[in-house]
Amino acid sequence: MIYRFEEFELDAAKREFRRDSELVSLEPQVFSLLLLLVENHNRVVSKDEIIEKIWDGRFISEAAVSSRISEVRKALGEGSKKPRFLRTLYKQGFRFQFEPTTFPGSVGTPSAGPQDVADSEAKDQDPVVVVLPFSAMPADLDFDWLIDGICDDIITGLSRFRELRVISRLSSFGLAGLSQKDLDLAIEGLAADYVVEGSVRRLQTAWRLQVSIVSTGSQTQIWSERWELEQASLQNLDHITDRIVAAIEPELLSAERDRIRRKPVTDLTTWESTQKGLWLLWQQKSGLHKEAVSVLKTACSRDPDYALAHAGLAYALCHAYKEGVMEIDALDQALAAAHQAVQLDQRDAFSYVALGRSHLARQEYDEAISAYDEAIARNHNHAYGHFGKGYSLSLSGRAPAAIRHFETVLELSPRDPQGWSVCVLLCFSNLIIDRADVALSWAQRSLRMPNAPHWAKAAEAAALTALGQEKAAAVALAEALAARPELNAAFLNRAYPFADQRDFKKLSEFMLGTFVPDMSQDKGPPGS
Repeated sequence: MIYRFEEFELDAAKREFRRDSELVSLEPQVFSLLLLLVENHNRVVSKDEIIEKIWDGRFISEAAVSSRISEVRKALGEGSKKPRFLRTLYKQGFRFQFEPTTFPGSVGTPSAGPQDVADSEAKDQDPVVVVLPFSAMPADLDFDWLIDGICDDIITGLSRFRELRVISRLSSFGLAGLSQKDLDLAIEGLAADYVVEGSVRRLQTAWRLQVSIVSTGSQTQIWSERWELEQASLQNLDHITDRIVAAIEPELLSAERDRIRRKPVTDLTTWESTQKGLWLLWQQKSGLHKEAVSVLKTACSRDPDYALAHAGLAYALCHAYKEGVMEIDALDQALAAAHQAVQLDQRDAFSYVALGRSHLARQEYDEAISAYDEAIARNHNHAYGHFGKGYSLSLSGRAPAAIRHFETVLELSPRDPQGWSVCVLLCFSNLIIDRADVALSWAQRSLRMPNAPHWAKAAEAAALTALGQEKAAAVALAEALAARPELNAAFLNRAYPFADQRDFKKLSEFMLGTFVPDMSQDKGPPGS
């Protein structure tokens, strides 16, 4: 069996370990220990089991085990303080925290076998994505390096999203030049759920870059976008590849959630349960927040070591409190779940996003900003990291800085289903700094987006009032109240807890006019 993960390849039959195709020399015991950990990536391997399997149960010191673990880490290019693959669990053992792609036989084009091609409807893992080498039209050897560089950057960028399993460059670039029949067999052997493919076409002095996503299950194209590039822009394509990567991730997960919605709850895997809970949350509809919390709690109980389930639960609890369907103790539960997510996977950007959201709901602004900074550091393409930082900055009195982050979100993910919330907060931020005309344009943009709830109409009412358009504002507010009758100043403060009450008062008076009831009975979240 061959195991591939990131830039590494482990051939159990040949007892060979390679990094970027280069053979890495390992002592026999070190190779056996690495193989044991990789083969059992779905669970914790105890020290007793290591001694039993590697030393045949002979009495050896803990120092000997630690020495071999250190050699494994060295081979993987990591240290114990910043583990990339191998996580130490205190008094429990070790876990290889990356699911490898497996192939039978020796190195080469993988062939599909009945045990290796998993049913994408039943497997308990994240969707597998392969980025095919892009084509050039017309073929131009002078620019092959540029095209390969774009693909390489997309593979690297997508691999930062922990919800996706991205086939390594070593495997995907090996598919270049195959016939369509052999390519189909190779993709099947990789058990890929989605294929990212693209082309670069030369247009006199400019270039056209087109990227598409194809579902291997339905053989349908689920997304496509193109960019026109001037010759000068080829010197630095980082901003283009960033946008491609940030656009691909939500499209893939949206396709997966559409698939999952059609399955009975009893048939869902842990990963699918988590995605269904997040789908319920992102709908932002009355009655679905509690259901999202329930589904995500089930996912956590099914696999207590799954970071994404805990992070999703934290986020859902915060929104359930924000929308008034859960009480204030939900915020304590959210913070605990977020800390658990970070502890389980310190490389996951979304775990830090959930931690930031939990602190923000508790009005712990500096802690929230710090958590969002950690998310952005792990994945600078993570739209939710930038959104959360902008959210925190806006509520803590730093609207101009917040606006820059919100604009970054829309650049990275212009078709995100949560785009309405970015536009609403851009409206609020601009109202606070007395730019009512700009605020209205953002409110109206939010209304044109999918899933826009009552907040979009409420934002429009506030901007219209600020511009002196009282009649139009009254109509917009009436529509917002029809959608959410409990919309009042206390509800606004619960959802958008501004640190500076002057900012809150300005916004509430614009939005609600004289309809500002007493908030003395609203105790507010912890720390307020």
